[in-house]
Amino acid sequence: MNYKNKKFKDKKVSVRFLTDYFYREKGHFCMDTTLSFFDFLRENPQKTEEVLLKLLWGKNPYLIERSTWTLGHLKIKRAITPLKYIVLDPKQNMSLRQTALISLFSLLPIDLDKILLEIFSCPNDLDLKKTAIEQLVWHHFSESRYHMHVLKHLNSPDRSMRLACYRYISRFKFKETRDILQSLLFEEKDPFMCAEILRTLAKLGISDRKIIQFIFRHLNSKDSYLKSAATYALGGIQVPSYRSTITRTLKKQFHVPETQRAAIEVMGTLKTAPKSLISKIKKLKHAKDPYLRFTVDHTLRQLESASLLNA
Repeated sequence: MNYKNKKFKDKKVSVRFLTDYFYREKGHFCMDTTLSFFDFLRENPQKTEEVLLKLLWGKNPYLIERSTWTLGHLKIKRAITPLKYIVLDPKQNMSLRQTALISLFSLLPIDLDKILLEIFSCPNDLDLKKTAIEQLVWHHFSESRYHMHVLKHLNSPDRSMRLACYRYISRFKFKETRDILQSLLFEEKDPFMCAEILRTLAKLGISDRKIIQFIFRHLNSKDSYLKSAATYALGGIQVPSYRSTITRTLKKQFHVPETQRAAIEVMGTLKTAPKSLISKIKKLKHAKDPYLRFTVDHTLRQLESASLLNA
């Protein structure tokens, strides 16, 4: 539908506006007739706000959630107050509260910190706390004042909650965090979560001998994700006596399909690579996998800065 020739007062148009053109499915926006949609928004900014805010207080749950989402993505500041109300109201549907919180992160109100601390201080609302932590990660918040609140959920039975926690705390090199993660690594039964803990520890720095032994033991894991994470964790080992062993291991892991990209990335991080591998790494600049091409390009730049590449 082309909105250019439609009147916004038409109720059907406003409904289609929300449901068809700003609906997020699995993290992606439906982009049909995008240009006419955004032309419409630019031509009717005030009316757009009015309709969305009105729908926010309607009776249709679907439209309420869609308008909540859209208000955040259009960064409509007038929505901050009603969105805060929705987030902090325990009587509201949890899915709607989570959507409102995501929109608030897009709007970044000056009292967002106060809202987050109120969410974390509540003994219930675990799903809302998980959304808060996920958004802290997504928006690259580096404030450590939420750190202690996040640590409380490292043992959560919710796998996605633990995952969000690992990714958030990896930004802070606190000894307490490292100690907790090291103990959790040996308790964790899920290979995927073990892999995430290893990746987090690699960012924090690894010097504990037991963790190092764990890494080398899982370089040949049957789980490909854990095997790749163990390879990646080699770059976080901060014990100088292991340097030559790590270099030899990376050369071996380079030839394993599941760990090749991780091995190349670590070579770039450590700014070291066996001379026999450099030409092979260069050949991968044209690999089909875009992630592999990106890693290769980044690693070659790092090696070049360390004067390890031939001119």
